[in-house]
Amino acid sequence: MRSVITRLELPLAVLILAGGLSHEYGWPVASAVVLGAAGVRFVLGATRLGPGTLRLSPAVVHGALTGAAATIVLDQVHALLDLPDIVRLWPEGDGGLQHTLIVGAIAVAAGVLGGVRGIKLIGVAHLRTFWRHHEILTYVVTAAGVLFGGLVAGVVLGLLAALAVSVYRLTHCTVTVAPCEDAGWRVTVRGTLVFLGVGRLLRELRAVPPGSAVTLELHVDFLDHAAFEALRTWREEQEQLGGRVMVEEVHDSWYQRAGARHPLLRKTLPGPPRRFLAPWGSWARASRDPITTGVAEFQRRGAELVRPYLMDLADGQQPEQFFITCADSRVVPNVITMSGPGDLFCVRNVGNLVPQHGIDPSIGAAIEFAVKLGVTSIAVCGHSDCGAMKATLSGKQLGGHLGQWLRHVTPSVRLFRETRAWPESASVKGHEWLGRMNVLQQLAHLRTYPAVAEAIAAGRLRLHGLYFDIGAAKVSRVCPDTGKLVEVPAS
Repeated sequence: MRSVITRLELPLAVLILAGGLSHEYGWPVASAVVLGAAGVRFVLGATRLGPGTLRLSPAVVHGALTGAAATIVLDQVHALLDLPDIVRLWPEGDGGLQHTLIVGAIAVAAGVLGGVRGIKLIGVAHLRTFWRHHEILTYVVTAAGVLFGGLVAGVVLGLLAALAVSVYRLTHCTVTVAPCEDAGWRVTVRGTLVFLGVGRLLRELRAVPPGSAVTLELHVDFLDHAAFEALRTWREEQEQLGGRVMVEEVHDSWYQRAGARHPLLRKTLPGPPRRFLAPWGSWARASRDPITTGVAEFQRRGAELVRPYLMDLADGQQPEQFFITCADSRVVPNVITMSGPGDLFCVRNVGNLVPQHGIDPSIGAAIEFAVKLGVTSIAVCGHSDCGAMKATLSGKQLGGHLGQWLRHVTPSVRLFRETRAWPESASVKGHEWLGRMNVLQQLAHLRTYPAVAEAIAAGRLRLHGLYFDIGAAKVSRVCPDTGKLVEVPAS
């Protein structure tokens, strides 16, 4: 809908308004109102405040036009029904039958043209639009009000209907009560929970058997005092009967803050559920099998958020970045790069190591495949408190596959010793400095792969050395000339 009132509808709306006001209050009042409105519009337009202040609900505007159009159509139908009276009252001439036919034809033409014009004002496209946006009620109320009560009454009724719909939308919440697969019940509340919805909330909660184990899942952007008291009272009653109620707040801690007497005053913007970035220990402590708990949580809350992106990737991937990092559980590539499905082609191993070309077929295969996919950059990301770096500097002999694998750190140790005299190194712990030098050494190893060297020479590929400070939750670039951690520039 390009505009609330189109260019063709604006003059008509003014004429309808003037006509309605003149009929009810007389032409002087109607003229004053129209001229005053024109003056206000001119001032607002000159000050560039018009677009923000003259917006009305399109359903009200088009409802008023539709009501006026219906009035026109009914007036024309009434005129056609009164055609014999019109012909009889017309001044008689000497034509007799000819006079009657001409007058009748003129009246019929006028009635048909007026009716057609009125019908054209009732746009079917607008009806479909308002139905899709759930504003058909406002449209119908406005049109009916104009038809039966006049323009002013119809517009007022339409504005009240639009206000009522807006209040309903802003204060509406959905409550679902369902038994859990293992045991107990799950109550899910979504939306804005205020006093207007407390009655419905309590009716839904009656479906939970007294004394049951219940998980109350809150997806709310606002919780007022009445709703909090209703939930708290219901929870206390359940627990007094031997039940257990666990409150899970997904997007924000409204219930917890209200209980601590620190409620917020305004709505909070919905964001990703906090547990998407939180470890299992913060929300799944009681679970005996966190993997299955996490999978169930993903299916319940995460799948619907990521499914649209995965559907686009169902037939293939085309990542632009190749990310090589450590297998350390504290380093989560998609979290520290704010990336999603299809963004990163990843390799993770102990120590984020890249043996030179021809030594490890697994790493070599991943590198060649990534370049074949068309990645434009390769990042090697080390991190603080790396166990591989600590073990290497400890001097302890490690057996098994771990000891064999950590032999690939030897070139990094040589670089570590060569750069230990750098000024930056003096203020950095040994294993942390080794972690930085290890990143630079793996970048050098990457250049030994023909596929990488060819892509770099052609300008299709860039290499980046990154370092993740776990405690500070900060990712920095490793300067190859000084070993300093440099702020990652915003692109």
